[in-house]
Amino acid sequence: MPNRFPHLKQIALTFAALASVALSLASPAQAQTYTFSTLYSFKSNIGPSSVTLYSQGNLYGVSFYGGPQGRGTVFELTPSGALTTLHTFDGTDGAGPNSLTRDAQGNLYGTTSESGYPGTVFKMVKGTGGAYTLSTLYSASYFMPQSVTLDAKGDLYGTDNGYPGVFKIPAGGQWRIIYPTYVPTYPVGNVLVDKGGVYASIDYEGIASSGNIVEIWPTPQSFSIPLPAAGSDYLIQDAAGNIYGLGFGNGADIYGAVFKIDVATGVTTNLYVFTGKEDGRDPGGPFVMDSAGNIYGTAHGGKQGNGLVFKLTPQGEQSVIYNFQSYAAQGLIMDAAGNLYGTLPSGGTAGLGSIYKLTLQR
Repeated sequence: MPNRFPHLKQIALTFAALASVALSLASPAQAQTYTFSTLYSFKSNIGPSSVTLYSQGNLYGVSFYGGPQGRGTVFELTPSGALTTLHTFDGTDGAGPNSLTRDAQGNLYGTTSESGYPGTVFKMVKGTGGAYTLSTLYSASYFMPQSVTLDAKGDLYGTDNGYPGVFKIPAGGQWRIIYPTYVPTYPVGNVLVDKGGVYASIDYEGIASSGNIVEIWPTPQSFSIPLPAAGSDYLIQDAAGNIYGLGFGNGADIYGAVFKIDVATGVTTNLYVFTGKEDGRDPGGPFVMDSAGNIYGTAHGGKQGNGLVFKLTPQGEQSVIYNFQSYAAQGLIMDAAGNLYGTLPSGGTAGLGSIYKLTLQR
């Protein structure tokens, strides 16, 4: 079963949630040929933990152990490969950033969760000169936030493994838990916020083949994750309101699945069950859906054993569109042209991490 505390690894294997539903419902890819390229190779300390993409083409991300003190950084990367460090954490303002999102005004929101330091939710306001000023929205010992999601009103939602549960920080308001969980249950992945509701994935740690997707608002209810998945990871939603998730395996003969929840009927079904062979195993991290309903994501294993990128049609037909030559962190983002982006924890010229692009060839 995957580690529910990825921030304790040298490289966090999570991506930030996208700030806009439009990016997760990008234009459909019409071809299956992609060209791999390295956008940026990190040259010192530890590379990227998470990246997120916005319409102007810039990437924004965090490095969990980056910076001169190893407490983490927030960075911006242009399409031409120019990287700017927007903030360096020193421990007094948090340590170990592990998620990031951005609003329409260019302000950034994220979380820190390095063990030994208070966990935080932060906001970075972009000034007229382009510089950012960081403020802490919430900080507490044993607070271990794992993600942050921003809704259209400016309210923040996230998951916490320290005080297990789903939290909310209303715009201009105070932090509070809106859905508590109790050990051995933990919220995992992102909080899915849509005009129709607020959803989260709850994992029963150490209990094989168990987990639920819960609707927190407006109608509290629970959807069982279909077998054989042992639990769930990130969630997305289509235009009709259906929810899709990645189910991970149990470390034995269950290799994970992509499942769908029909919210109107409550019926859950598996679109695809991984075999653990060249199709991969244990899908994870953020994934995306294009406007034709095709799903793109990453999984462990594959032909080279270093992970792969897969495509899954609405009819459940899976194909591998790229096998990595070196180990790849799980999770993908997609731009409006159908190009895909992700991170390699030990990639790049120095082996300290890199950001890659898979350019769609039409």
